[in-house]
Amino acid sequence: NYLSENHYQDNGIALRSIHELFRVMKRDASRFEFQTSMYALEIYQNELFDLILDTSGSDATDKQKTHQTLSVHLDNNGVVFVENITLKSISSPVEAINTVKEALNKRQTIETTLSPNSSRSHFILSFVLKATSKSSGVTTSGKLTVVDLAGSESASKLDAGGTPIKEAKSINKSLLALGNVIQALTTSEKHIPYRNNLLTQLMADSVGGNAKTLMFVCVR
Repeated sequence: NYLSENHYQDNGIALRSIHELFRVMKRDASRFEFQTSMYALEIYQNELFDLILDTSGSDATDKQKTHQTLSVHLDNNGVVFVENITLKSISSPVEAINTVKEALNKRQTIETTLSPNSSRSHFILSFVLKATSKSSGVTTSGKLTVVDLAGSESASKLDAGGTPIKEAKSINKSLLALGNVIQALTTSEKHIPYRNNLLTQLMADSVGGNAKTLMFVCVR
């Protein structure tokens, strides 16, 4: 997966974005004071899971309770935020990259006939930025989000039953909802169905409003 992970010498989009982000902040450090934080989560069977949260000292019940407290909201500026998510302050590319790798290690994957390491969830990585002008004191906010979508799968090709089938159905349902949102945006519909799925709620400020969106599609 070149979108999120580091394959030898080929850094994925997330890692390249981190390096570019800190390069720009270093370049403009004489004019702005920067604050940077990040969160990482997955949507697994239409539930949110905090991938930065340290649950090493918790039992399974405590973990599940913690996951269930996460909820998606919009602030007054139309920016998506996740209530109760772990928001980690970062001060260097190395710190950010190590956090991303730790988060990816917690992501739900299984081996199927289609892939030896099949993603069973959508992965969302967001960097929340604040830049305060040293001359005027004005603060500007922004967010950079990298989303690694689980691929659409046919249940008949999985060669697996039970949970994998349920996972595939959940993935396909959310991708269909995202397709409907993109269709509504491209045709300038009055109503954009963001609230039809948890994935589209989380991506509302990534594909709509004044967001700049870049999408990569792998076709097998």
